Amino acid sequence: MALPAHSPTLSDEPIIITAMRTLLLLLLAALLLGLGGAYAFWLRDTPPSHYLTDLRSDIEQLGGPADWHGNLLSLNPALFPSDYSSPARLAHKLDSALLHARDNGLLTAQTVVVLPAQIGTWLLLSDEKPQVYAARSLREARPLLALNNPLKLLRSWWFSEAASLDELLLRMKAQQAADDYLELFAQLARKHALTLHAGSITLPEPRLVDGRIVTGHGELHDFGLSFAADGRILGPARSQTLLASSAAPRTFEQVLGDDRLSTRGNGGSGPLIETVSLRRQQSTATGVTVLRGRLWPVQTDRLQLQLTAASPDSHSKLLNFWIAP
Repeated sequence: MALPAHSPTLSDEPIIITAMRTLLLLLLAALLLGLGGAYAFWLRDTPPSHYLTDLRSDIEQLGGPADWHGNLLSLNPALFPSDYSSPARLAHKLDSALLHARDNGLLTAQTVVVLPAQIGTWLLLSDEKPQVYAARSLREARPLLALNNPLKLLRSWWFSEAASLDELLLRMKAQQAADDYLELFAQLARKHALTLHAGSITLPEPRLVDGRIVTGHGELHDFGLSFAADGRILGPARSQTLLASSAAPRTFEQVLGDDRLSTRGNGGSGPLIETVSLRRQQSTATGVTVLRGRLWPVQTDRLQLQLTAASPDSHSKLLNFWIAP
């Protein structure tokens, strides 16, 4: 004799609802675990990016012959986000231009090389995903930078009062960028045995401690160093808040051995141009530095900095100024 089929009753409904909730929670947990695993794999997986860059540089000479009292050499490199994928790649780009100068007799023990303002800022792009370097704007790169550095971004947000995502991005890898800046330009000065005015980098509350750049959580600064031919730091650091350097840039005077070097930015929201004057004995050479290429503008809640000047080609420029006897 067949047993009658059991149909759900009101007393069974709580059991069914509980089972459905449990199943949904299990499915949701599995989905979250899958997404978390995929995200963790994406974070760890950084495929090598294809790197092509133009190493050509053009030389323009001003002044007298090479037997004068040395020279002031302004290196205005054409830089792109991919040049910052590692400090070694940026060093290679700058090194190629300096080797070109050496081949043309422009690097001697009497040479002072100057680099543009903010040349170090995008060192924070080191070791990012290849898609970052292909981005056409910072707006396109923001999500990738944030996703690839969640803990660093969260730490910057927690310890600083930054109101914009762009400012948090500038802060999140500041200490790493500061270390790379110091090592890169000290090595460049040592390799070519020259005095190097290394341009600047945007850092939060930077200070020099026992020969190391230490960053904090305060205001963003335009910070720069100069290096002797043996890689030692020369003189005090050049440091001014980013807001002040845009609104009312200071003139920095530095003593570099027997020389006096003064630098002053142009301020404003246009391309950053610095005027650099080198006084040696009774003679003075004056040049200008500006970044070429295509680097994304730096934006904070209070200002915008246009890092690179529009250039018709991707060549770096070397402007040489001989110092009269």
